[in-house]
Amino acid sequence: MNPVQNELLNWYEKYHRSLPWRKTSDPYRIWVSEVMLQQTRVQTVIPYYEKFLSVFPSLQMLAEADLQKVLKCWEGLGYYARARNLHRGAQAVMTHHGGVVPRDLEESNPGEFNQAMMELGALVCTPQNPRCNDCPLARKCVVFKDKVVEEYPRRIRKAPIPEYRIAVGVIWKDSRVLITQRKPEGLLGGLWEFPGGKIQNGETPSNACIREIKEEVNLVVETEKRVARIRHAYTHFKIVMDVFPCIYRNGKIKLRGPVDYRWIRLSEIDRFPFPGANRKFIPLLEPR
Repeated sequence: MNPVQNELLNWYEKYHRSLPWRKTSDPYRIWVSEVMLQQTRVQTVIPYYEKFLSVFPSLQMLAEADLQKVLKCWEGLGYYARARNLHRGAQAVMTHHGGVVPRDLEESNPGEFNQAMMELGALVCTPQNPRCNDCPLARKCVVFKDKVVEEYPRRIRKAPIPEYRIAVGVIWKDSRVLITQRKPEGLLGGLWEFPGGKIQNGETPSNACIREIKEEVNLVVETEKRVARIRHAYTHFKIVMDVFPCIYRNGKIKLRGPVDYRWIRLSEIDRFPFPGANRKFIPLLEPR
């Protein structure tokens, strides 16, 4: 073990946080945590991690679960491709490795070293106001020695994040509402939502809602007064969503884009995984 590893591990032993995935050596549970922690903060992950493992306590149970149940359990954490890939990965381990997560030859304490590196970045070597005087590696840090800490990390100027106007319809028919399912891959893949789409230049939100519903599911509807305006941010863009209750007038459903649909009562809505933007206005809906 080189001096850097030794000093870092000694520091980690004294100062590391108590986190649920550090209390287990089960590779499945550690794997779940690693996937959830991609692009998501620790404090956000903890309740989702605990909930997920209460529903899928073993790799086999995850592999045998319906994808919709997995997505529902992941609902709110975002980046749903992680859930789909974790589900596929669990199935691959069951199929090709007899349900046992493959183990490579172990180096000297690789897990502790990796945890220590992440902990150092979270607690000491932070992007703003790093605590260099508390860093176990300060004596070996070139940036610290050269007194140029404030120049790092070097930031790349981000392009402006585009914002899109969206119109969505909650279509009522016989005391039920229409929900549609997105394609399994891509952004929000496999989730359910209320039909709608982008508002075109010069188009009113109400007219956009009527047009999008006709194009997407082939139904003719009449919009009522807007029930909500929702703002929601994704990684690379933002949306402003106008939500309209709609009355079904005529037409037979033909899907152009979605892969499935359901007419459901509002009391059934929690059975389905929805994107965060939809979840923001669902509590405003009232049964008819």
